[in-house]
Amino acid sequence: MEVESRTSDELADSAEPMEPREPLVNYVPWLAAIISLTIGLTLFLGVLSNRPAYLSNYQLNRNPDARDYVLLGRNLLLKGSYSRSEAPPFAPDVLRTPVYPVFVGALDVFGDAGAIYLAQILLHSCSCFLLYKIVSKSFGTTAAVWSSLGMATDLVSIVTNFEAMSEPVFVFLMLATYCLIDPAGQRDPETGETTGPHRLKRALTGGVLLGLTTLTRPVSLYLIPFFVLIPMASSGWKPNINRTTLRISLAILMGSSLPVGLWIARNQALFSIPRLTTVDSQNIVYFVGAGGYQKHFGISLEEAQARISSEFKIPTYVVLQNAWITDRSVAEMDAEVRAVRGQVLLKYPKEVVISCAQGIAKAGVSTNHVLIAVMLARKWVVPHNAALLKGDASAWKRLAENEPFLIGCFAWETVQTLLTIALAVVGVIVALRNRKDLPGVWCLLAMFLYFELTIGLFGMDAYARCRVPAIPWLTAFAGLGIAGLTRGRKALGPTISEPSPSQMP
Repeated sequence: MEVESRTSDELADSAEPMEPREPLVNYVPWLAAIISLTIGLTLFLGVLSNRPAYLSNYQLNRNPDARDYVLLGRNLLLKGSYSRSEAPPFAPDVLRTPVYPVFVGALDVFGDAGAIYLAQILLHSCSCFLLYKIVSKSFGTTAAVWSSLGMATDLVSIVTNFEAMSEPVFVFLMLATYCLIDPAGQRDPETGETTGPHRLKRALTGGVLLGLTTLTRPVSLYLIPFFVLIPMASSGWKPNINRTTLRISLAILMGSSLPVGLWIARNQALFSIPRLTTVDSQNIVYFVGAGGYQKHFGISLEEAQARISSEFKIPTYVVLQNAWITDRSVAEMDAEVRAVRGQVLLKYPKEVVISCAQGIAKAGVSTNHVLIAVMLARKWVVPHNAALLKGDASAWKRLAENEPFLIGCFAWETVQTLLTIALAVVGVIVALRNRKDLPGVWCLLAMFLYFELTIGLFGMDAYARCRVPAIPWLTAFAGLGIAGLTRGRKALGPTISEPSPSQMP
């Protein structure tokens, strides 16, 4: 998809005569996809050699949510009931939206857990390709290559593929949606038109994909207004193109509303709850709100949740997660939780903000190499990162007790994470100095900030997996950061969108 606006590869050339392109930009777009696939398959073979049972039994997933996802899909396909019950009667489920359970359930039925992990490895590879396409449009090929390579070698994302959790599928669908809808728009340089029949079809298809993305992880529900309104905003609300951009927005809205609306209608019919899920209210009260209690009283998450349940006279988190163990209706319990959300958040507002910020920071730098140890049936001696940073000799001794391979994975994830963050800061500076391409820049930045802020929904106990949806957008700016640094100071200075004095007439 070609655009008239200048990309980061051309920005440096605006200050001096054209230079030959670097060999790096001749790399094909699928290079990162191949590298991602290679790393993922190598790790898969390592699991096959060391712990083959992990690839045949989904119950070996440590995360209970992962086991629930597969059970939901299996029950739907084999029993005809969308339920997390292991035996009749199969109580219908309202917590999980259907796309990911159907995906993993089908794969497990036909190929065991190993088929799930192989499919997610492939999807991650495809996500690297999609990221290349997105970044190349906004920032140029050099930034696109580095961004996609950063995602291809991000071990946190790769390891996440070996759990039956929805992040790999969600990331792929979200990137595909972004590519199709193209929120920054493709405008004719003379008329400012943003559409045509082809663009309208893409918007409708992208809208349907956005709806399926929302049914994978409901957190993307609040991105629907973003994708609907941004085409009109990027057009400048000019009278002569409002009708065409309005058609695009309506196509996105219609496409996304169809799958989302059908699932909401199902929940209304079964539970009298006109919503996608009840997870949102539970997370706000029992994770975000609980973080304030954790900070205020210095207690654990479980203790904080128990205090909230007792103080506000609402069902416990366990009961809300397993509604079939009580005679009360889901709608009644959900209404009680929603009624106290504001009170819980305002009980200790300062502590809530601090705990959310702490959770975001923690998830932003934490690692998931421990899952590698689990998959390979190895033991990981926890050194405690805080102690390592303080130079505690005993912590470094504990780290040395681990196998070299696991130490290498820990170092890989830690170093790459910190380096990516640093480069992304540079990339944001480069991007914001390019005033001509600000629509695309702001769209990418909005996606990153949105998914970064959603980490706060996990409270102060957020961990590495929580940041996976934000990783593609972070690496996009990190790739631009590398492109800017390799181009020299001229890519960072004020001449990025203006000619230098020597070029002025």
